[in-house]
Amino acid sequence: SLGDDLSDHSGVQVVLDGLTNLTTFTDAAGDFSFNGAVPGNYQITLSKNGFKLRNLVVTLPADDARYVLPYTVEMTLSYGILKGQVTLENATDHSGTAVNLAGTSYSAFTDSAGNWAMSIPEGSYSGGLQVSQSGYVGASDSTTLTIGAKNAVVVDTIMLNHLTGSISGLVQDSAGKALAGVQLTDTLSGTTTLSNSDGSFTISQVAVGSHDLALTLSGYVTEVVAVTVTSGATTDLSATPLQLTPFSFSGSVSLGDDLSDHSGVQVVLDGSSNLTTNTQADGSFNFSGAVPGNYQLTFSRNGFSSQTLSISIASDATSYILPYSITLSRLEGVVKGVVSLSDQLGHSGVLVEVVGTTFTATTNALGEWSMKIPVGNYSDGIRYQKAYYQSALTPETFTVTDYGDHVAPAVNLVQISAQVSFNATAMGTCSEISVHLSGTKGAAVGYSARFIVNQQGNLPATELPLGDYTVTVACAVNGWESYTFDTSLSSGVLALTLDAVTLRQSFVNINEQDIYTNNGLVTLSIGNTDALEMKIEEGIHQGEWIAFSEYYNHTLSAGDGTKTVTVRFRDIGGVELSSVQDSIKLDTSLNAVSFMTSGASTKGDLLHFALDLDGELEAKVSATVNGLITGLPLLDNGFGGDTTAQDGIYERDYLIGSALDINQPASAFVTDVAGNTLTLN
Repeated sequence: SLGDDLSDHSGVQVVLDGLTNLTTFTDAAGDFSFNGAVPGNYQITLSKNGFKLRNLVVTLPADDARYVLPYTVEMTLSYGILKGQVTLENATDHSGTAVNLAGTSYSAFTDSAGNWAMSIPEGSYSGGLQVSQSGYVGASDSTTLTIGAKNAVVVDTIMLNHLTGSISGLVQDSAGKALAGVQLTDTLSGTTTLSNSDGSFTISQVAVGSHDLALTLSGYVTEVVAVTVTSGATTDLSATPLQLTPFSFSGSVSLGDDLSDHSGVQVVLDGSSNLTTNTQADGSFNFSGAVPGNYQLTFSRNGFSSQTLSISIASDATSYILPYSITLSRLEGVVKGVVSLSDQLGHSGVLVEVVGTTFTATTNALGEWSMKIPVGNYSDGIRYQKAYYQSALTPETFTVTDYGDHVAPAVNLVQISAQVSFNATAMGTCSEISVHLSGTKGAAVGYSARFIVNQQGNLPATELPLGDYTVTVACAVNGWESYTFDTSLSSGVLALTLDAVTLRQSFVNINEQDIYTNNGLVTLSIGNTDALEMKIEEGIHQGEWIAFSEYYNHTLSAGDGTKTVTVRFRDIGGVELSSVQDSIKLDTSLNAVSFMTSGASTKGDLLHFALDLDGELEAKVSATVNGLITGLPLLDNGFGGDTTAQDGIYERDYLIGSALDINQPASAFVTDVAGNTLTLN
């Protein structure tokens, strides 16, 4: 028997040595027999490759022609050792490789160092070794191996190479932009490559199996991606690009609670990464790519004190936020100046603006203004603005220093407009009252506008250019008078309220409601919706009843003075209606008491003009001295050399600014309110 674990016991050589020398082999059942063995003493030798040699002594009896050995001979295996080493390409752990002795059931597995050993029966084996490991190219060795009992046979080291495939893909940042120069490392083999300019990469000859792919780029958080590689194939990751997130460092800067725009602060990060950025309007800033490490952080902006501080970004901080806000202190100097308003005693309310900035100031009653602004150069000038005045821009470039003063040139603003308000109503019910303004003189020339008063009869407050205007008030429905008058907007008056007007259905207007006339022949404008006849009365004139007419030429009674015209009406039934009247001042003469000049003999003196019009008020008077002054207005308002306002004596002081030799008479030109004129020397 070759053992209970074997079913085939054949091949054992049995040698009978004695009186007869015979040899045979066992069959599969382990049986053997000799024919022709004569009785006597014998030695039986049993041998088989891989088993220990057995020697038996037997005696064949003479009386037994068919002798059977009374017991089964047990053959014992004879073992030797077969061992070696199998290493795996680019591996530190070489365990788990299967080593098989071809043609047998003998096998072994490697340990972590790749060593293996197996105990096999002695003998000669011609099938060689077969070596295999998952993920590796198998190997075989057909060398015939001879194993001796209790001997160790060491075979040569065998190295198995990986089964390989490839990895390809794209690398992008979190915004989808391709990243070049990203290092991709197979953590198993240590193989590395760099991404191309378009973010693409390929790693070839990668061992099959599961791998961790590490992606690193300065300024970005390292990412590790799991990848499975199959033999002879490319694992393409392009459909879902690999993404790297930049290290982020952010914070905020304030320029003070009085400012809403905190932009333009330069923030410099100096250390493991050297980066520069600027704050947004809300003061926020952000660095992308600030790797962990120690830094010096500097904040600076023109006109503000700089700040420097040290920070440390921890290695595990992929997104670091400065835990407090930085406030920069403003470096300031003073800009100041004086603004005057033409024809005004007070000069307050002028808005002063440093152009290109948010810095403004407002003048006080003396026209003085000042403001604190950050130090620096300002090249866009200073703008001055006030309602009803021509704005001014001084295109100066100036520098403001810390705690220094800059005095701007004095500026005078000239009034160009004024606000007009007005109330117009009508007797009875007029559905719509309009006010038409037409410019006739000065800056008002060419101005024309029509307004509708509201239910209370108020004209919307309207800003108008300075100058003279003709104002016409009318009802949209026939039967009401139209009222026309002249007004003037002059420098020095910012808001003018015109006298209220009430349109009448029964009325008379002399010369379109003029106050004065120097002509005794006047035109009457007459209205009455129910009148058939009318009668004109004035002074001693008592007219007759005549047919109603909207216009009538009337000669005033003799003599200057106030003339009152009364118009009486009768309707179709002869019933007398309410009468109406209007007055006008007839002034046909203009007299001067005296006209004198005095007080000037040399440069720097005041030449004084005085014209006495015997109490005549509101006249327009000017003086001319050929070679010196032309059309100088003489005043009766208490200013400019006039002693007493509204006394009918028109005066003016004129400064002699240069040395002149003049021997010319002074001339005065007068026009009174009635249109009478007078020239005097």
